[in-house]
Parts: sequence; C-alpha cells; structure tokens
Amino acid sequence: MEPPNQVGRFDPEQQPDARRGSPRERSLTLEPPQWVWDLIGEHALPEDAPIALGRGALRLVSARIRDARGMSASDLRRATSATYGALRRTISRERSRFPVRFWNMLPHIQESMGAGLDRYMAFNLGRHDAFSDWAGGADELAGVVPTATGVGHHADDLLVYALCAERPAVPVENPRQQPAWRYSERFGPAPPCFARAGRLELADGLVALFVGGTASVRGEDSFAPDDLREQIAETFRNLDAVIGAGLGGDADWLTDGRAYVLAPGDVEEVRRAVTERMPSLERLELCPADICRPELRVEIEGLVVARRGAGGTLLREPHGVAALCAALG
Repeated sequence: MEPPNQVGRFDPEQQPDARRGSPRERSLTLEPPQWVWDLIGEHALPEDAPIALGRGALRLVSARIRDARGMSASDLRRATSATYGALRRTISRERSRFPVRFWNMLPHIQESMGAGLDRYMAFNLGRHDAFSDWAGGADELAGVVPTATGVGHHADDLLVYALCAERPAVPVENPRQQPAWRYSERFGPAPPCFARAGRLELADGLVALFVGGTASVRGEDSFAPDDLREQIAETFRNLDAVIGAGLGGDADWLTDGRAYVLAPGDVEEVRRAVTERMPSLERLELCPADICRPELRVEIEGLVVARRGAGGTLLREPHGVAALCAALG
C-alpha cells in the first residue's frame, strides 16, 4: 500500500501573515487541515470580524483576536468570550447553523499570565463563559459542546475556526478519559469546553466522525510525561477508544490525520509510528505546535468517514473526503 499523502514542511517559526500560496506553502498550524478546505471549496484566513466560507451544507466561520499575546488574562478572557459570541451570532444567521468542530490556534499557549494562569487557562475561562451562555448555564454543557482542537503557535494572534452543518453532531466521549468539560481545577479555574469527537449523520448513509485533538491523557492526567514513544502508544489507544465509541472502528479508520508535534527532532518518529499504525490513512499532515500541557509532546486529530451497509452496519468508507464532497454537492 502506498504511504499516505504527507503535507507540510516542519518549521516551528511559521508565521500567520501569508494569505496566498498552495496548501503546501501555508502555515498548517494556523488553520484547519486540508480536508476542511476540500469540503468548503475556498480558502481565507480569519479577519477581526467573523467571516463565513462555503456555499453548501457545510460552512466554515472564523475570527481572529489581534495581538492576543499582548493581552492580560482578564482581557483575553473577555476577548475570547466576545469572539465566540460574535461567531455564534454569525452562525445563527446561516442555514448551516450548528457548529460541529472547532479549531483554536493560540499564541504561546503555555506562557504564564500571572496568578497561576497560563494563556490556555485564560482562554478556557472565556470559552467556558461563552459556551455556558450558549448552553443556558454551565450545568447544561453535556451534549452541547462540539469537539475541538486547541494548540499553540509562535505568533501573536489567536485564531478560531468553526465548521458548521445543517444539523448538530452528536458529541462522543472517550471511555478512557474524563470528559474535558468536567476536568478538575487542577487544570485551571474553568475546564476546557470540548467533546472528544462529534458524529454527524449525512445523506446516502454516510457518517462523519470529527475526532478532536487527542493526546496521551488517561482520565484527566497526562500519561508518560516526556516519553514520546509511550505518549504515541497512549494516543493510539485513545484514538481506538473514541473511534470505537463513535463508529465501532479503530484508529485505522481515519481517512485524514493531523499530528501536532512539539519538537522538530520528534517528527520522523511520529510520522513512522502513525503510518505503521494506520496503514489505511489517506493523508497525514505534520504540524509544529505547542501542546496545551508542557509535558505532552504530540497530539493527533482526524476525520473518519463511514457508510451504512446491509443491516445498518457501519463500514469505513475509502476515499472518505471525496465521498463527502459528492454527498454534499
């Protein structure tokens, strides 16, 4: 079997300013994976006010917080809540009004902001405020928050992307992990609001599973701190669990995968491990990124496409992105 199409030059100093160029030339850490652009059919980086791309059953709505790195923790909390609120208002005017997948690209995600907070914790406060309002209260988050990725880059702006559909995705949790929106205060005064995956039923018996950023976390604790090989193995176990919970498959059902890698020296080991564990993977993107916890060195997300066979059995759909494009028109 041929190896998956591998996209992206590993450059930890990539910046967010380039707005032109092919997908292979753009900074992958600052935008969603290529399968999103394939489905949407157009490309643009976020502006200060939300913009919506796509004309079909899926839309991509995005926004940018300028110079988020220069903000205090309280200002970033307010800006994040306001940005999510603006995204919500934009999405509510669309036919595709249900967010099914988020990407959050934070500047220097682990940088200390004082009072025991890092930038991810301050962002989570604002996101929690926004989703609590969206859901009608913090106690109503179950079944509401979509799946997401949150990683760090080395520029100054915070970018948020929301993939939206005409119907909601069903949140899927990993039985090996605590739901992120129920994390204890050990990880900040407000938990990160996301589901582990989201399952979306589509036309022609197709089902998409959007798998959020998955790392070496067991329960709510980091597993095998700073041990790359063990972290990769644990991440695979978590992918098996969440894809099994969502569709009955395992990690090799992924059509498209993206690995966020902390250290340039780790990228070849991650590439080799992923391609060996997932021989059916059709496209792999390798992106430089800071992970949300300093001890974590890799995070993997992806897309699974399945189709109902005889008796309603779900089977992996080869060339899943092409099948989705055809089904979505």
